Amino acid sequence: MESEIIKAQQKLERVLQRFEIPLLQYATHITGDRERAKDVVQETFVKFQRNGSLSPDKEPVTWLFTVCRNGALNVCRKERRMMYLDEELIESREAEQPMPYERIEK
Repeated sequence: MESEIIKAQQKLERVLQRFEIPLLQYATHITGDRERAKDVVQETFVKFQRNGSLSPDKEPVTWLFTVCRNGALNVCRKERRMMYLDEELIESREAEQPMPYERIEK
């Protein structure tokens, strides 16, 4: 049992060493922000570990890049929604405020 845990940890370390930088570059390309990309890559490896590091006989490259891409795209979508909400909030507040020329006329 203990040897299986050690093997799983070693596999995760090997995968992390091999794919961390390429995944970070890939996520940075998608998000345009290295800090957000780091979060995406970290979450990708957390999911990889939670899924039992996949089956021992399969290469994880396709799975890792797919999960990373989906995570990065989700970050972009979330940001876009937040940006729209911010713009809507600004526009609604602008509508509440009198225009500068209206203040002068009073």
